[in-house]
Amino acid sequence: MSSTISADILVIGAGPAGIGAGLEAARSGAKTVIIDSFGEAGGQFWMQPPADAGKRDRQMDEGANFIAECRRLGVSIITDAEVWGILPGYRVFIQSETAGTSEISAKALIVCTGAHDLVMPFAGWTLPGIMTAGAGQRYTKLYGSPPGSKIVLAGTGIFLWAVAATIVKSGGNLVSVIEANSNRLRTMSMVFRHPERWRETWELVSPVIRAGVRMIYGHRIESAKGTDRIESVTLKAASNDKINNRRVHALETDCLLVSHGFRPITEITALLRCEHEFDMKKGGWYCKTDPDTGSTSISNVYAAGEVSGIAGAESALARGALAGLEASSKLGYFRAGLGKRKKILHKRCLRAQRFADELADLFEIDANVLPALPESLVVCRCEDVTWGKVLDAWNDGTRDMQGIKLWTRVGMGRCQGRMCGTAISYLLATRFKLDQAQFGFNRPRLPLRPIPLNLAHDAFTDQ
Repeated sequence: MSSTISADILVIGAGPAGIGAGLEAARSGAKTVIIDSFGEAGGQFWMQPPADAGKRDRQMDEGANFIAECRRLGVSIITDAEVWGILPGYRVFIQSETAGTSEISAKALIVCTGAHDLVMPFAGWTLPGIMTAGAGQRYTKLYGSPPGSKIVLAGTGIFLWAVAATIVKSGGNLVSVIEANSNRLRTMSMVFRHPERWRETWELVSPVIRAGVRMIYGHRIESAKGTDRIESVTLKAASNDKINNRRVHALETDCLLVSHGFRPITEITALLRCEHEFDMKKGGWYCKTDPDTGSTSISNVYAAGEVSGIAGAESALARGALAGLEASSKLGYFRAGLGKRKKILHKRCLRAQRFADELADLFEIDANVLPALPESLVVCRCEDVTWGKVLDAWNDGTRDMQGIKLWTRVGMGRCQGRMCGTAISYLLATRFKLDQAQFGFNRPRLPLRPIPLNLAHDAFTDQ
């Protein structure tokens, strides 16, 4: 190990949840370290562009203020830090551009690893020029221009509007936004019931409307076509209605951004053997926590934000703050006004959760959103596993994701099932009319990320 860092509390993830946790822990007097895999703190929601980037928006400035307050309070923020292993005694091993190869020893962990884009497979989805909506938004914010000259944005969920707004504000050519669900009136009615969200909604919707972007509702991605990269995308009505099912659109594009929602990033909480539960409206498998404290089933391990269920940035910030308060007070750090602060945070959590629950109902994925998949379609791109091989494993008798992993190598590649795991279990559950929860998820093993062999040797032998 090149260095060893000690802390009272280690926060993993520097998005709203992680920054919220770090702020409250530091204000209570606990020595706090935050680590994040991105080059800058802020996560996807408060993404901080390079110093020489052009325009900044209100969201970036809000995040910058929170991050600056963390640093002012003495919180150590280590970026470009990939967690590749955790050993008993909360020995956390990271690789970092700024801190090198390090071991961090802490008395308590707060896991705020966020969420990953959920994308359901379709014919042609591995073509160059197709990426997740989150990746497209990040590219646009970091480089000041979108990753294509003729962009189509498709899938389902309110996040499509956020990405669309980012693209048009950067001057990008957004050809169309394709929303699989046909729920415009219900969405408008739901937003109307939450006046605290009106400003945020207007900031997302108004740039897209002013740009004259074509909106297509009630259609799914049927397939993408191209030679060296995507050239067109075919859409089909997402309905079982025989008449509507004949409605097909074909759009020319050199960049397709896709999102079917998000899935919690649970690799670290699963490695720590925290208890998890399944709810597709919360993104699938998520870490079970005490909603009042963020406590998990493992002593001195807390989780907050999207890893404990998809609920948005406002909820993540409040839940992170509650976890920071609980972790620091359990270690003996107390401060005046603690009870009042917790009550305020609890109210914010409840309000944000109500909004998130209503969104989940509006944009729930169902079978109509998904096209029929040919058996030759690659569903695990890391290991080049086809849908037919997954079905063969099922026919051979396996009935969970661990078995499918052993039969086919699904989830054994570099992404460790982050891109394919939730989608495959959903596809199987839909095809065979089963409860998706019964498939479980791939249990992570060390190392969580590819590392040189000498690092693993040092970690396991250096006491």
